Amino acid sequence: MDPILSPDEIKALMASIRVGSAEDESPSQQRASGVRTGSSMSLIESGAMISDQDGHIVWVSEDFLIMTGKEREALIGQIPDFMKTPPNTHKSKMSLWKTILQGKIFTTILHDYKTSGSPCDYELTIIPILGDNGSVTSFVHVWKDMDNKIQKEKTLWKQAHIDPLTGLPNRNYLSQWMPAEILRTQKEKSRMAVLFLDLNGFKKINDTCGHTGGDTLLKVISGRLLRCSRKTDLVVRLGGDEFLLLLKNVENNTALTFLIERIMETIRKPIRVDGKLVEITGSAGVAICPEDGVEWEDLIQKSDEAMYLSKKENQKKWRLVSSTSFVNSLRISKETSSNNFPLHLPRFQEEGYKAKA
Repeated sequence: MDPILSPDEIKALMASIRVGSAEDESPSQQRASGVRTGSSMSLIESGAMISDQDGHIVWVSEDFLIMTGKEREALIGQIPDFMKTPPNTHKSKMSLWKTILQGKIFTTILHDYKTSGSPCDYELTIIPILGDNGSVTSFVHVWKDMDNKIQKEKTLWKQAHIDPLTGLPNRNYLSQWMPAEILRTQKEKSRMAVLFLDLNGFKKINDTCGHTGGDTLLKVISGRLLRCSRKTDLVVRLGGDEFLLLLKNVENNTALTFLIERIMETIRKPIRVDGKLVEITGSAGVAICPEDGVEWEDLIQKSDEAMYLSKKENQKKWRLVSSTSFVNSLRISKETSSNNFPLHLPRFQEEGYKAKA
């Protein structure tokens, strides 16, 4: 049986987990000297230790000590609890020992506690080191802090999918969410409106109130759009002063008209920016799925084109992709009488609106 790791591979493994030498300072010495203190300690995500063929710990990395808060003196010579065998039980009866004694890598999630008492989950990988005769001589234990890993993944996901200014989903989020919603719409034989919204006069506000004032306005508008839409809808900031709203389960054009008019009217309400009341309007284009298409990029492009037509001819109106004229304010569709259409308007939180506006 060939050694599972060559000496060069062991060195590479040690380097990959940032292992220090046996002469490294202890955590208390490092804290005294000001090394790796504060927030930098929380960045440690992995560490390692080595045990002999019976499981006794013979070496630990400095990163492992910092990550877990444990002391080297309390570890050296000890057998980790997860490697201890119950009385009168042979090692071969334990899954861990059975695996590693065969020269195979063993991986598990270990629930442990740091010295501070806080619980923590670790991904533990035990790698057998084989001698020239094929027998196990020692084990390398690689520990990865799953809590830090999960938190890092959440942070990276948020950076990639959430607009940092407004807290709204961004274009990346939309590209993943919208195709699934189109499939759901087709399966349920329902309708979904794609509303492309662009603010009018935003550059002027940026020029007169500065970029800080412009950022304030965008955050207020974002809050208003969230409160005007329903919980099932999605509000996205595409970038700059452009937003996209996905309005799900649009039962008829009458309900859609009331909903969009409420959104447009909310945008027009004055906003206080740096002590000044400013007014802004929006232009919008609306595409309907499936009437105007079932491909998400196509629907966005069509609603964008309709928005530009609206902006070009009348900056205070919105336009349907399939319409040949602008939608009049609060137009009631002739296809359904006002007495029996199922209108589901969003609940409007007036107090919260006033507070943020």
